[in-house]
Amino acid sequence: RGCAGRMEPSVAADSAAIAAASFSQLDSDTLAHVASFLSSSEVLALDSVCREWSSLFRPPQLALHITRVSLHGTPLGGALRAFSRRIPTLSTLSLRGSDVDGRDVRVLCECYRCLTELDLSGCDALQDVHVARIGAALPQLQKLCLNGCRDVSDAGLAALLAHCRALHSLELSWCDISDAGLVSLAAIATSLTALDLSGCAMLTDRGVAALMRRCPRLASIHLEGCREVSGWALATVSPRLRELTLSGATLVSDAGVGAVAPAPTG
Repeated sequence: RGCAGRMEPSVAADSAAIAAASFSQLDSDTLAHVASFLSSSEVLALDSVCREWSSLFRPPQLALHITRVSLHGTPLGGALRAFSRRIPTLSTLSLRGSDVDGRDVRVLCECYRCLTELDLSGCDALQDVHVARIGAALPQLQKLCLNGCRDVSDAGLAALLAHCRALHSLELSWCDISDAGLVSLAAIATSLTALDLSGCAMLTDRGVAALMRRCPRLASIHLEGCREVSGWALATVSPRLRELTLSGATLVSDAGVGAVAPAPTG
């Protein structure tokens, strides 16, 4: 006979079965109402009890907001796999400033096939081959941030854009991009509306002018620190442009600014 205050295993199993059976008799609207009083962590806890409860407490759409997760002492690849099992349809992922390497990129491409927004800014180990793999695995990406990935070059950009034709926002500040690399942006000319090329020191007026001609839908472009760009390249900028940053572009003169935004007459 069990000790006082302690439930026998058979009794506990019977209680769980009765609870699951009781919940199974409730309709989806009632269950959604019950779940509305619970936090995301509590819903996930119920989801983990058993298969029956998992099906009952897994709503069609679960919005899970993770602001900070400690991965201290945990391999990134293992953590990514664990998160993908819990949230297989995740659409937005930020790994900004992390130690992502080739193995992690492989996991990312295998487990997160629904991503539309990905931030890998400051991931110093990323190279062209990794960016090419991301493009091939995630062609549906709409926003990609690669700021500070200094080993990503023209070749990586071309390989990426050979597959990712739906990108509307692309951040490449401080990447190893030259005028030659900008040619490949023609592949997303009909979708690209925001582009960050800050710190890409090899860019010149010729490359930027060609970019403006090829991508008429650009509404935002950042060219901070592009010291070979004078402003004349933007003389034929599209009327769609709403945001332009040229700070640190030391060759930009009053005449160059006037080419972009001529003073009103009359």
